[in-house]
Amino acid sequence: YTHFERRGTFGWFTGWARWVVGGSTAALGLYYLSCLETVPFTGRRHSLMFVSRSQELAMGRTVFEMEREQAAATRTLLPDRHPYSRLVHSVGVRVAAVAGNADVVSGRLDHMQGLNWEYAVVQSSTPNAFVVPGGKVVVYTGLLDLLSSEDEVAAIIAHETAHVLARHHAEKMSTMNVFALWRMFLYAAFGISVPTSLLLLGFGLPYSRQAEYEADAIGLRLMSAACYDPLACPSMLTKLAAKEKQLSAGRHVPEFLRTHPLTNARVEKVRKALPEAAAEYQRRCGAPRAAFAGASAAF
Repeated sequence: YTHFERRGTFGWFTGWARWVVGGSTAALGLYYLSCLETVPFTGRRHSLMFVSRSQELAMGRTVFEMEREQAAATRTLLPDRHPYSRLVHSVGVRVAAVAGNADVVSGRLDHMQGLNWEYAVVQSSTPNAFVVPGGKVVVYTGLLDLLSSEDEVAAIIAHETAHVLARHHAEKMSTMNVFALWRMFLYAAFGISVPTSLLLLGFGLPYSRQAEYEADAIGLRLMSAACYDPLACPSMLTKLAAKEKQLSAGRHVPEFLRTHPLTNARVEKVRKALPEAAAEYQRRCGAPRAAFAGASAAF
């Protein structure tokens, strides 16, 4: 029966191969532990492997410049003197100062130091905003048009700032790199090809939704610490949900196929977090200012 030795799918996994795989696994485990960081406010632990700070910043600069150049070419980039641009910049600077303040945020903040925060407002009917690594924020007028106060604008900017504080982009890049190595190993060792769509549904989209919930939670704390009314956050999300319902024209996309959670679900989570955010506001800012009831000049 000796002719059956080392036959089959796992026949190669003997001797030196076991040592190589075992040693590589141990080294990867140690590397994973060395890259662990704690997300401020939420306390969630994540490991940022196979991604450097320079790669993170370079990606952010490239995407932001492409967005600005495209908007400028189509004459949809609002000038710095526009009321919307001035509003977004002033709110952004105020929230960014809080996000990089060790008296407000506990944990590692070295990735928040020395950032050149930049803000661009683009004329578009799409109600959207996004941020890329390095503190580059883009807001569409379709979102600003829904709002009625500076505090609601702060809810948006704080949410985007939270993505940078939590290093969500680096975490996603890191995890996708790990999955790429895992796919290569499975294919090389066993001939198993893992479809990209499976990774997207199994990890990509669920992670994206988790990151949005986390950015909501962190953003609520940041805007409160910056002395913006935390009640403006669920107000902003409610307006966004109404607009999304209008734009959907009755079409429903299941949540498991979405990059973002259902906005109504986000509203509920934010409302549950309001007591803690209100306490943060009272501790740092005192009683609500009368200015909260008024609208900014941009509106």
